[in-house]
Amino acid sequence: MQMVPISLQKRKKIAGRVVFFKKNKKPSFYKNKIVIIPDLNLSEDVFYLKKAKAIIAQQGGITSHGANLAREYNSACFNLARARRIIKEGTRLTILPTGEILSRAKNGKFINLQTKKKPKPNLGRHRKFIKKQGWYLVRAYKRSFLENFFEKKGIERTPQVLFGQKRPAFCRFDRKGRRWVKNFPMPEEIARIIIQDPKWFFKKVNERKKVFQRVKKYAGYLVNKLQRKLELKDCLKELKKLYQIYVQRKPYTALTQRPLEPIEKDFHSFIRFVSESIKIDLFTKLPQSEYARAILKSKIAPPSRIKKIIFPPEKLVYFKAKINYRARFKPSKKIRLFLSKKSKTFQKKFKNYCEIVFLLTRLSDETTYLSRTMRVCLNMILEQIGKFLIEKRRINKIRDVLNYKVEDLVKITKEEMGLL
Repeated sequence: MQMVPISLQKRKKIAGRVVFFKKNKKPSFYKNKIVIIPDLNLSEDVFYLKKAKAIIAQQGGITSHGANLAREYNSACFNLARARRIIKEGTRLTILPTGEILSRAKNGKFINLQTKKKPKPNLGRHRKFIKKQGWYLVRAYKRSFLENFFEKKGIERTPQVLFGQKRPAFCRFDRKGRRWVKNFPMPEEIARIIIQDPKWFFKKVNERKKVFQRVKKYAGYLVNKLQRKLELKDCLKELKKLYQIYVQRKPYTALTQRPLEPIEKDFHSFIRFVSESIKIDLFTKLPQSEYARAILKSKIAPPSRIKKIIFPPEKLVYFKAKINYRARFKPSKKIRLFLSKKSKTFQKKFKNYCEIVFLLTRLSDETTYLSRTMRVCLNMILEQIGKFLIEKRRINKIRDVLNYKVEDLVKITKEEMGLL
């Protein structure tokens, strides 16, 4: 079995016992062990991974959380889908720099660990529906009614903003709460246009810059206000503003976050003939995640991504670092020597890929941090409105607030305050 190396600091064999990443464990639990981390469910315990020998990420490429942490902690990181199912906790493994996994047999010899075939997804009726009507399933996990309301108009606006598309996009949610879209640009489609027409991409980056500077200013203003505790009237005003900002921001998150994975796959296949030393140099210096650095400097857990409806009591962390939009990837001497031996077309493609991956990483870092900050601000506003409506006996729990649209929630609150 072979894994994809997504962050390598030293070309050495890594041997150790496998452990799954768990919350509220002591730092000694991860010492000199190979840690398998889940997709995105990382907590503040992530600082204890400094003592781990290697990290195995179940999902993501060179810009994933696992790869960023490995670069910061000067350790190795590999990508293996369904790692928790394939590798049992407590087993001793030896991982080669190429990503090949060796397991010790009973006779003491090392054998290559085999994997089972990946099962095909069983979508049932939905598969026929996709072929006939052109709908695509883009989110498999459940979200609340209010979160879906926030997402819907932003999704429907994306094709017009990005591509100037005249036909409207559609978004619907089935009984299970899964999100389906129609006439919405897929990640592969956006990635193809970015690679084929970099001038178009840099124009859209300049547009996005103006929008995100506005969002940043508003986020800073809102964080300061919430720390002083807002009145209920102000909460209703800010709720409406937040909704407008979510709709404006959504198309540009699709531009920076969605195409990263297909572009990274292309990048991996494009540099398969590149030597191992240059690959290591690229994977350590190319992404330079500012998001990971900001978390490490602050030593505070970032605002959590909410799958279940929870109002977290975390401190608000606002992303203060300024992103340099004009910064470009500077190739090292090794890469320059390698490029000098190649044709001019190869050199252009290589530099283009490096610039795009570098810039997309920075932009997606900014997007994730701002969106998480905004989500925590939204939760704090909803919590205050929810407490007021419980006192007036309009709802039973704070979670019931998430069953309303923004307009309906504002209307009900104003009725109870006697403003209507």
